[in-house]
Amino acid sequence: MTENREEREEYQLPQNETGEPPQKKSKAALITLIICLTVVVIALAGVAAYAFVLTKIDDVSGLTVTDVTQSGLTLNWDSTPRADGYIVYQMNDKRVFEKIADVNGKNSYTVTKLDQAKEYAFSVSAYNRFAHSERQTAFPISCTLPSPPKITKMTSPKKGTVHVEWSQNDRADGYILEFKTVGYDYREDSKVIIERTDECFNDITELLPKTELCVRVSSFVNSNGRLTGKPSEEKTVEVTDEEPEEKSNEKTLSEGVDPDKPMVALTFDDGPLNGSSGERILDVLEKYKAKATFFMIGSGALDHSDNIKRKKKLGMELGNHTWDHTHYGDKVTAEDISKASEAIRKVAGEAPTAFRSPGGLSTDGILSECAAEGMAVYHWSIDTEDWKTRDADKVYHAAVDKVKDGDIILMHEIYDSTADAVAKIVPALIDKGYQLVTCSDLVQAKSGNPPEAGKQYSRM
Repeated sequence: MTENREEREEYQLPQNETGEPPQKKSKAALITLIICLTVVVIALAGVAAYAFVLTKIDDVSGLTVTDVTQSGLTLNWDSTPRADGYIVYQMNDKRVFEKIADVNGKNSYTVTKLDQAKEYAFSVSAYNRFAHSERQTAFPISCTLPSPPKITKMTSPKKGTVHVEWSQNDRADGYILEFKTVGYDYREDSKVIIERTDECFNDITELLPKTELCVRVSSFVNSNGRLTGKPSEEKTVEVTDEEPEEKSNEKTLSEGVDPDKPMVALTFDDGPLNGSSGERILDVLEKYKAKATFFMIGSGALDHSDNIKRKKKLGMELGNHTWDHTHYGDKVTAEDISKASEAIRKVAGEAPTAFRSPGGLSTDGILSECAAEGMAVYHWSIDTEDWKTRDADKVYHAAVDKVKDGDIILMHEIYDSTADAVAKIVPALIDKGYQLVTCSDLVQAKSGNPPEAGKQYSRM
């Protein structure tokens, strides 16, 4: 029995200090290693995720523009998560966005020192110390407001009428004229919308005499709708109840016109739109001391004021050919005529004395308005058809070959071919013994009476 026990003790497994077998110790170490590796992986993943979050910033959103004035505006946007600040950009004249501001602690920025009535483009991006948003977010195109005009003249020239003039804003697209009786509010039905930047005048009619009229004028621009600037300072005037004195019916012939000698009237329509041909025609008339009548479009008067002033200085007769030659016959309104007269008067210092209907289509309404404005109406007896042929030789023969004493010859000052023809027509008619006179002088010389306002003449 003792020998067997000793043998068993001889083959017993070796023991460690803790009394555990070596195999059990290795297993515990492996488990510990696995746990450590897992913790490290989780930690690294967390760091990576945290770094990804920090380096990813959303693009800026919620962009709006407020507080627009004639010299500035405010850019607004929503707060962007994880952003420390924002960079604001403005598009320059080369259509490149350049940085204008670094904004911290708020989500808005006011831009100042801008030009009035001008469109601007802005954008914004977000950033923090780790990252920048992927792109700049663009604001809607924004336009500053136009500056207010200044009322330069305000009178009541006749019963129930007030005439207003104001300074021009070249950057505007038009004006809004508002008027009211002193003590009352402005109303929507007392507004006049003027769609041209160079039309800086208006007549307000059908007013109650002996009342105080208050007027103000605003400029507007068309940019994503109509943007209206601040109004001008108000001005007031008393509406008169008096009618202007009637013009005298007495008229004498221009110096040098002999009523006993043959004469014709050269007339030119549609100017002053082409400065080159118009000036060349005046050069010829000045050279031969000849006179003519020019029926002009009111919308071109302000843009070609020097041409009109030269016509007046040379003794040419200033005529009205409606505001823009877009209406004919019954479509011609009193305003088409009066606006043109006012534009010509503003440039020349005197109103036109003659009128020609577009296309020669005169109506009772046209004759009535011309009578009210003191203008005679002139048709023609010779149509050179220069507008049709655009051929100087054909225009020349049309004007000269069949001409008779008392004829009114129709041409247009806007064609170079007509200017070429006039250079030959004028000396040829003079060689034939004709005086070249205005329409008014032609009527006066042939009838013995001045032209009658509102009456149409074709040949004398």
